Amino acid sequence: MYFALSEEFFPSSEAVPRPVTVRVVYLDRGHGRWALKYDALDDPAKVARTVTNGDSGRWKTLSVALPDARLRHRGPEGADLILVDLDRSDAIFHWIEVSRDP
Repeated sequence: MYFALSEEFFPSSEAVPRPVTVRVVYLDRGHGRWALKYDALDDPAKVARTVTNGDSGRWKTLSVALPDARLRHRGPEGADLILVDLDRSDAIFHWIEVSRDP
C-alpha cells in the first residue's frame, strides 16, 4: 500500500524536514512478513522496519522513529510511506499514523 502525505505536512520553507514517528496498528495473525518503507534523505524507499507476525491473534502497534525522513513523494507511485507484503500473507492493518516530532 502506498501513502502520500499532504504537501503541507512539511512546509516547503524547511530545507531539511523534522524527524517523524510512524505508528502502524496491525493484526498479528499468521506468520507472514511485511515491511514499512519510507522516503528518506538518502533513499526514496528505505526500510524502516521488517515485521514477522507471531500469530497471537491480537492487534499490535509498531512505532518507528524516522530521524532522516524526507517525505517529498519520491518513492514508488509517488509515495512517502509504503507497507509491503513480503510473502503474500495478506497482512491486515487498522491504521497508520504519522506525527512530526517537536
